[in-house]
Amino acid sequence: MHVCEYAVTVPKINDGWQLMAFVARPATRSNSWEALADSLNPVVTDEFIKLVYEPYARRLKKHFGKTITAMFTDEPKYFGKFPYTPGLFEDFEKTYAYDLRAKLNDLFIESDNPTAMKTRLDFRSWCLTRFINSYMKPIRKWCDDHGLSLNGHVSPEDDLVEQSSCISNLFPIQQEFTMPGLDMIIPAVGDKENAIINIGSLIGVSCAQQLDKDCVMSETLGCAGFDCTPAAAIRILLWQLNMGVNSIVIHAAFSSSLGLRKLDAPRDWGPGSSAWPALKEFAADFNAFARDMTAITSTAETAILWPIGTFQSKNFNGLDDYTGFRKKLSAIVLYCLENQIGIHLLDEADFQKAAALDGKIQIGKASYKHIIFPPADIWQEPSLHAADTLTEAGLTILIFDESIQYLETPEKLIEFNAESYQYQSIQTSDAIKAIVPALIPEANPALRSSTWTKNGNSWISIMNISEHPQSFMLDKEFEIPASELILFEKNSDGWSIRRSINPSNYPLELELPETVRYTNWSFRTDDAPWEQLDKPKASYLLKKEWPIQSRVVEMELTAPALLTADSGWKCLRYKAEFAIDRETELVLILEPTAIRGNLKIEFAEQCFSQVVKDIQPCAHQIKLGMVQKGQHEILFHFSHPEPFDGIPWPPTILVK
Repeated sequence: MHVCEYAVTVPKINDGWQLMAFVARPATRSNSWEALADSLNPVVTDEFIKLVYEPYARRLKKHFGKTITAMFTDEPKYFGKFPYTPGLFEDFEKTYAYDLRAKLNDLFIESDNPTAMKTRLDFRSWCLTRFINSYMKPIRKWCDDHGLSLNGHVSPEDDLVEQSSCISNLFPIQQEFTMPGLDMIIPAVGDKENAIINIGSLIGVSCAQQLDKDCVMSETLGCAGFDCTPAAAIRILLWQLNMGVNSIVIHAAFSSSLGLRKLDAPRDWGPGSSAWPALKEFAADFNAFARDMTAITSTAETAILWPIGTFQSKNFNGLDDYTGFRKKLSAIVLYCLENQIGIHLLDEADFQKAAALDGKIQIGKASYKHIIFPPADIWQEPSLHAADTLTEAGLTILIFDESIQYLETPEKLIEFNAESYQYQSIQTSDAIKAIVPALIPEANPALRSSTWTKNGNSWISIMNISEHPQSFMLDKEFEIPASELILFEKNSDGWSIRRSINPSNYPLELELPETVRYTNWSFRTDDAPWEQLDKPKASYLLKKEWPIQSRVVEMELTAPALLTADSGWKCLRYKAEFAIDRETELVLILEPTAIRGNLKIEFAEQCFSQVVKDIQPCAHQIKLGMVQKGQHEILFHFSHPEPFDGIPWPPTILVK
């Protein structure tokens, strides 16, 4: 056996020093993220476009700009807390005039000394610029060249800790989308228990206003859970619409599959689901409301500066925020929303470039009189200079300055000296309410409000996120039922209701019979003996009435599939039992993503053959005929089986 030996000459190491080695190693592909391409490498992006986007253009070009109007990119980012790409050190040195290799230890140590924090800030800034130039801009250019919008989202939107590690800063990335995007993954609204999820919607709406874009897109309900009802789903959509999110992509609205994959889609919201009648009826009302909220101008007058620099400067352990600043930002945002204070989030770079006119700054369609610096320990020095200038121009600059330690300059971090700058120092959120006017009087924490103008008309959108009716004053007293969203329009007679939506007005989820599961599973390969299985590779379901009148039982995913690409088996067999409580007609449903290969089914002295392909657009239906009450056995024979394509889909027996 040939053994490679490597040796290094270790110099004498003085006391207080230690020798360290940093290695860029290939991804292990131990999880799905590590199997993804290097988004910091423009050569890789070119190859990705060639392999993925160009085939669409070859086959569907005549539909581009007509039937097909957009591409959706889902959660691109650079993968890993400390990404490496070829040319990293050379390009970094050109940009920042120092060799990152000499300071690699700053990225990995836990110390928050100013030298290490500055290295991390520079590294995150480099990663951001490189990601935009290497991935986002080429993808956007391809879409532009082919007459398509680029939509989608880059997560994480809500969590500053994870955002600083995965994408550095979301704000500059949103510029590359036709409409800013987000993913509303938590099945809740932005109340006290879920305050952090206000951040994602606020970023999307803020960017749309500041970049003068008409729409904000949200991928929604992806992790809503099996028990999420149509009314609960509609409430989430209305809450986003009230914030200004006016374009919704429902995650897992399937047309031909059951949508049971736990890792991706906990329930199906599509035509085959029991929620479909309610969502279909709701869609017409939502779309009418959303059209009103398109190409609209927010009149929020307060911007909260985005404190991402504080988070970029840290070396967090996972998602743990030892600084507490993430929680403080969420609390300030929630305070403003509960007190009907119209707010946006604002990136430091945009704030620094803004010029004052008549006591306001104008950024795209947005116009701000008040700027809030939330608690943070690092701000960029130009931001404090901008605060000086804008204070003199008549803006109100409110700064939580108690925790500020450093200001970032191009060369280093310098200690913050409050006496060098002009602004109004605040320590509590109550100081905001004392200075910034509310959108509606007598603030009610159960209400969420946003104000808008369109075609010279003034509108107020108000939602009651509580479980009880609430009252409030405009020019007169109004009452709003639980979970209702109302759009008010101002005319010569005062405020009147333009539109309203309440989740309780739509059909309830269809009442469907319980499902029955297969039992006593076993399997064998080729001529091997039968082996018992505690449960199959996914739960197989017995259901009644297809396709709408069916209730889906949660799928139980188990260990990796039996079948692998190099198994060499000629045949894979499954055997199971099931029981029915009456004589009835059975239909076997085979989803196209079940397993690929030739399938034979044996049941009650009948034999059925079927070729299963995952590219087929809809499920196969095999009529098993009338079956007597009692216990029954069914066998599935896969001849020359191919590997499972992703998560295996089981056959389903439907009782008619």
